[in-house]
Amino acid sequence: MSFWYLSIISQTLPDKIVIIKNIYQNQYFSKNEEIFKSDTIVLSNKKKINNLYTQLVRFDKEEQLLNRLGIDTTFTQNSPDKLLKGFNDNNKSKFDWNQKQKEFIFKKLTDINVYKSELNEYLYRYNLYSTYHHFPKFFKSHRISYCGMGTPIYNREYLILLYNKKDISDIFTSRKCPSGFNTPYKNRSNRATYDFKIDLLLNKLFKQKINLDKLLKGDDLLKYIVNQIIRNNTKELYKLSAYSFEKEISELSTDFDIISSEEVYGRGRYIWDEPKTIKVSLKNKYMLPNVYLQFLDSKYGSTLYSRDSIKKDYKEIISRVQAISFITNYLKQDSSARLDIYYFNNSGINKYNIEEVNKKPSDWKKQDEYIESLKWYTTNNIKPSFDLEKAIKTSERINCGCNYKLDSEFIKKAIFIEITSKRNASSIWFLLPDNTLILYHVNSYNIDDVTVLDIRLNSLGDSFELPFACLRFDKNGKLFEKK
Repeated sequence: MSFWYLSIISQTLPDKIVIIKNIYQNQYFSKNEEIFKSDTIVLSNKKKINNLYTQLVRFDKEEQLLNRLGIDTTFTQNSPDKLLKGFNDNNKSKFDWNQKQKEFIFKKLTDINVYKSELNEYLYRYNLYSTYHHFPKFFKSHRISYCGMGTPIYNREYLILLYNKKDISDIFTSRKCPSGFNTPYKNRSNRATYDFKIDLLLNKLFKQKINLDKLLKGDDLLKYIVNQIIRNNTKELYKLSAYSFEKEISELSTDFDIISSEEVYGRGRYIWDEPKTIKVSLKNKYMLPNVYLQFLDSKYGSTLYSRDSIKKDYKEIISRVQAISFITNYLKQDSSARLDIYYFNNSGINKYNIEEVNKKPSDWKKQDEYIESLKWYTTNNIKPSFDLEKAIKTSERINCGCNYKLDSEFIKKAIFIEITSKRNASSIWFLLPDNTLILYHVNSYNIDDVTVLDIRLNSLGDSFELPFACLRFDKNGKLFEKK
């Protein structure tokens, strides 16, 4: 402290300090930004100059800031097990914390650079009215909020110019941020100052408010950072989740080569309200080079659903899929293509996907009743205030799925297929027991500029919308007209 104080007083105070506050604006998803507003304050009072200058030249590092905020970095580097047990409150039931998961997360929990990064992100996103935040990387990279996605995004930046006589002796630049702390401030030599007092001084000068009393400190800040570290590594932890069931998964090695195994991350494409589900990617001699079998095995009690069903069924399922000539011909022509056959516990389709593609009779009845109710407009010679045809289509999608109204026992024997390719949009298909196929989902919203299996979808008519195409083909690729 004495050395720091002597080094400060030995330096010549600036004659004046010019502070420029720039507000930058950019639109949702745009990387281009422009100055929306700029304000300038000139300090010539020696007391005010001294107050700001002495904070600016107090150079330090994020690690020192962590210590000032009550985080013992020696403890974090030496006690990852205690951090996981004592400070992880939101993820205890989500993970089994098998040995592989622990080894992975312990490396993160003992890395001081990870703490520095999370601290910087916390200060960047700091909001007086929201103590705890969770910002996925997608939102971080685009600097947008959950709400108001169509509104401009504003970021604040300070430039602090130090003048001796008429010359600029140094310039300190803050980082840009939307609402949090602008610290650190870096000079022209890229030396950094982490001091909240600078933010408070500038906010007072520009008549803004940041309440330092609400900033997390000590164990509260440590808990926040630990949970953020875990959240930011959730995908990797899910991949390692399969190690909790090594014995069960190894039983598949009698019939397959096990390519990979991991817990299914997220819901909505393959499963919905199922318990923990492990996806095991499988391969054997019965599959074409670019065909794979994905076994989604759900947790039952302390183990996984039996592997007996997939061992019994896989040959027939693979044979049925590979007998579809227009798909297998395409797979041979497109070296970038890959076909994944899905098997859910004991079936080629699950309840969730049946519900999405086919719905059920009680839902079909709702659609019939809705269409009947719309006759009121015709009967009373009244023009509706909405697009009638579009309303019917929307209701049809909600109540009838693809609107084929297939018998429940029939659809239960379908097989879920996913095809990916570098030259075509990825797609989801259902192979039905009569060897017809429903092209259910296409990874695109633009019907005029998309191909699936090298088929231009706009050549198939305009009776469908993407991403839910709901087109039905025979095994030779001929399109069926929907009755």
